[in-house]
Amino acid sequence: MSSRFKIAAVLLFTAFVVLSFAPVLQAEMVSVAIGIDPETMDPVQQGTTLVAMMLSHVTETLVYMDADGEIHPHLAEDWSISEDNREYTFYIREGVEFHDGSELNAEAVKFSLDRIIDPDISTPLIGFYGPMSEVEVVDEYTVTVKFDEPFAPALMGFAWPTAAIISPQTYEEVGIEDFARHPVGTGPFEMSEWSAGERLTMERNENYWGENAVPERIEWVVVPEPGTRTAMVIAGDVDIAYQPPSPDIPRLEADPGVALHSVPSTRIMHIALNNALEPLDDYRVRQALNYAVDSEAIAESILMGAGTPNDAPLPDVFFGYQSIGEYDYDPDRARELLAEAGYEDGLELDFIHPSGRYILDVQVSETVQSFLADVGIDVNLETMDWPTYQGMISRPVDEADHHMALLGWGPLPDAHHVLYSMFHSSQHPPEAFNLPFYDNEEFDNLIEEASRTLDEETRIDLYYDAQSLVWEEAPWIFLYTQNMVLGIDQNLQGVEIYPWEMFSLTGAYTD
Repeated sequence: MSSRFKIAAVLLFTAFVVLSFAPVLQAEMVSVAIGIDPETMDPVQQGTTLVAMMLSHVTETLVYMDADGEIHPHLAEDWSISEDNREYTFYIREGVEFHDGSELNAEAVKFSLDRIIDPDISTPLIGFYGPMSEVEVVDEYTVTVKFDEPFAPALMGFAWPTAAIISPQTYEEVGIEDFARHPVGTGPFEMSEWSAGERLTMERNENYWGENAVPERIEWVVVPEPGTRTAMVIAGDVDIAYQPPSPDIPRLEADPGVALHSVPSTRIMHIALNNALEPLDDYRVRQALNYAVDSEAIAESILMGAGTPNDAPLPDVFFGYQSIGEYDYDPDRARELLAEAGYEDGLELDFIHPSGRYILDVQVSETVQSFLADVGIDVNLETMDWPTYQGMISRPVDEADHHMALLGWGPLPDAHHVLYSMFHSSQHPPEAFNLPFYDNEEFDNLIEEASRTLDEETRIDLYYDAQSLVWEEAPWIFLYTQNMVLGIDQNLQGVEIYPWEMFSLTGAYTD
């Protein structure tokens, strides 16, 4: 096995008595088989939940969000919000050091948060921070973040690793490219080694300001083939298999050495349809594609229940979710819509998708290809590794020559973080993730008004109208909300799992 664990009972002997102390939980290493190599380890430049989860072991945020979505103090001991909801003042924890020995203070917080809104740095998740405009140092341990207008989901964004606080000292010494390979934060682990395409290693931060992590080391092993991840955890070569393939679920359930965790997540799977490219500039064609694909069959037969078909552009655990309806599998209706749009003789589309990033992403893409062939659509599939795929979907509209792109989006559980990031006209690539290049002024106005509105009922109504509009215009093929599936060595305990497809290994130990 690549990992060995032990629980040591510390005993103190004297000449007259033996005193027993509580067991000390220890772990030499926890290894995790993941499907992709990170595109970057710079908190601001990354846009992948898996990478954010890895970063959360090295870097930390002012606040953190627990599994119930509640916000708690972290690097900030407290905060206050101005009456007009345009200023958030954070009171920084004293006595915290970065991994390089420099001190956490207000200047470091300002440096880190300024990078989010720096026009010279690409921040894919800039939508999480809306009208954030300025970070002001009040005193050595106090900062105020200012917004041009009220922004209802602001606090939640400060809990996401994009807003992690990094060491200005190291950043300025090594520069942006080297820092992206070896980030320096305040977290319970430090970056150690990164062999591109193979593995990334983190070592325990022995000078951590809080309670030290249990594992001495975390090793993230890059294994794009999902079946291999299953075999590795069963054989004991790794301790966790991240997103093993659905057909392996019965095998993992039956193995006494592995604990299977399959939990609903916030990751909404979809196929972005390039609205700027013929024939997908016609909403009837986009609707036809939705009627042609049986998302329920994919969720049941391909994912084997590890997914729930969507009835809205949001997962049902999100604030602002309301059921909008369904695109029932109806190939006859698909053919009718294609004929209305002038494509009764069929058409040809190019479809790009990643390998190893999502549960059975290749098989799902091939199944979609088959469904579309049944209604006369010839789909050319192109499979890519994750870094290459990231480059392809980051192209601007005049360079994006693909028609379809498979993506999963699993952000913080507020409607804004899907609807704005995925569909607002300001969020087109390469800056952000509106891959369909959707552009609708009515939709933009609804989302902007919702983000400014502090009354929750009014926000919900605005989000319903926005979701209804997107559902009707179909810039996506709406697929399913994907479960997070983990195969974990039966002896490994203390893995904390969050519904937004993240987990923490800080307290991992063996029973």
